[in-house]
Amino acid sequence: MKKILLFFLFLFLLPKTLKADSLPILINQIMIGQNEGAKNEFIELYNPNDYNINLAGYLLKKKTASGSESSLISAKNFIGQISGNGYFLISSKEYCQTVNADLCYSSMASLSKSNTVLLYDNDKKISDKVGYGEATDFSGQVCPEIENNKVLKRKKIDLENPNNYADFTIIENNIEIKNSIGEIIKINTYFLPEKENQKKPATKSSEKIKQMVKINEIKNLKNGDLVKVEGIVANLPGQFGSQYFYILEEENNKNKEQNLIYGMQVYSYNKNFPTLKVGDKISVSGELVNKDYDWKIKTKDINDILFISSGNNIDKQKTIPIKDLSPDQNGNLVQVKGKIAQNKTNAIYLDDGENEILIDIKKGTEIAGKNLKEGNNYIISGTLSGDEKELKIMPLSEKSIQDINNIGEEKIGELINEKYLILEKEEKEKTLIKYFLTTVTMITFYFIFEKKIRNIL
Repeated sequence: MKKILLFFLFLFLLPKTLKADSLPILINQIMIGQNEGAKNEFIELYNPNDYNINLAGYLLKKKTASGSESSLISAKNFIGQISGNGYFLISSKEYCQTVNADLCYSSMASLSKSNTVLLYDNDKKISDKVGYGEATDFSGQVCPEIENNKVLKRKKIDLENPNNYADFTIIENNIEIKNSIGEIIKINTYFLPEKENQKKPATKSSEKIKQMVKINEIKNLKNGDLVKVEGIVANLPGQFGSQYFYILEEENNKNKEQNLIYGMQVYSYNKNFPTLKVGDKISVSGELVNKDYDWKIKTKDINDILFISSGNNIDKQKTIPIKDLSPDQNGNLVQVKGKIAQNKTNAIYLDDGENEILIDIKKGTEIAGKNLKEGNNYIISGTLSGDEKELKIMPLSEKSIQDINNIGEEKIGELINEKYLILEKEEKEKTLIKYFLTTVTMITFYFIFEKKIRNIL
């Protein structure tokens, strides 16, 4: 009887033992769209185990850069089985039949250029996640932005130290995907017509003729112009995003009337950056691109960024009212002062008494956003970004945030206006003079009093 009980107990525990030893189902390939169709997208899964896995109860979601999540396939609609060392293909409803997908999205949601794809198992635990573009949730480092007609494909599996950037690569030719029955589907890539491609000959950007301009003149130019600018490195690649960083105008060219420092983004699709330090003065050559109020110089190779000098200081700023900020100032370094009105996950707002602005703390800056206390007053500087609906400030580092509830008046004066320091110094000098005069007077009275006492005696 005991043997029978042990046998059934073994059968009962066996699935759980197998499940505990199972490797997670992985995201293998992602395409977010084509020129032929914006919703021509798919997500290919891979099973690294040697046995089949039932996907019932799994959940597939996407997360935006701002942190909002939406389901692509809900848990109740996730059905199917993935073979050992096999694949499972998921696609949008518009593209499902074209690629013979195993499962179509159960919602109207779709992927965009800066998302995190999240796969949850039937225990509601993350099985895998992949962030790309300007995504704020990712494993290790974020993947490059996925453009239309291109696919983000896994090139290696590292379950102990997953790193999206190291584990994936971008491909654009010979794209092949597989569904659960092992069918190989070749993806047609739709590029611009040949005439459009011929307008841009395959010449290195460093070999083209460029006009030398200042950062504050950039917005007078147009998309596609080839330019060369000089600026001071404000932050490093990987702090805001893996494909870009910001440079600032030199001190003598800052906008003193608007209390801001001109700046712009330096972008490289392939992340070809030299070794940089904050404060380095560099020259940047490339194509001028303006998208959604954000001006950037698009570089093609590492030689487009040249070192000039190091140890250059970023100029001190004065605070500016939030109402005076606008999207056409994007890329500039600005400073605001106010009270933290809200500090919730991925949503920190500062109120200066008249208006609010989003404080967007990027993961790569290692700033502890949770330390910003609601109700406390702060002086915050950073790069301006956003659109007419919502502006945001992206602090560069911990030094960009000053809690003025916890520092003395002298420090506040230094942060807001150097005149306060001068006043403090003058007050100290006056105090020293008063102390000196008082001491001299007391000594004089002492000698007079002593002389009178001697005369009496």
